[in-house]
Amino acid sequence: MPSAAAPKARRAERLSAGYGAILHIIDRAKDAARVDAVLLADGMHVGFEPVGFRKVSAISMAPFTLFADEAIAGKKLFAITHSTIQTPYASTTETAEFLARHRGLAGRPQ
Repeated sequence: MPSAAAPKARRAERLSAGYGAILHIIDRAKDAARVDAVLLADGMHVGFEPVGFRKVSAISMAPFTLFADEAIAGKKLFAITHSTIQTPYASTTETAEFLARHRGLAGRPQ
């Protein structure tokens, strides 16, 4: 019986996915290299550090932080929006403020 040829890999021109999928994609260097832009509309959430009150987990934010570095360098596009909704996990406001502080961006995200 003839063997079926494996389908050729196709490059995705655009990808629409939720926060969790985006996080896992940009967390893998090989996959992140294929992504040129990310838009998170009120969707960047992570957990908190095990100690301290509502301290955003730097480890959980690492994929976003690295992608933000690429955007700051002009290599990627990274756009985020946030609301003021309080959540039991790090809210979109808290994660946006974390990125702004961590990357020395002036002012508070609006």
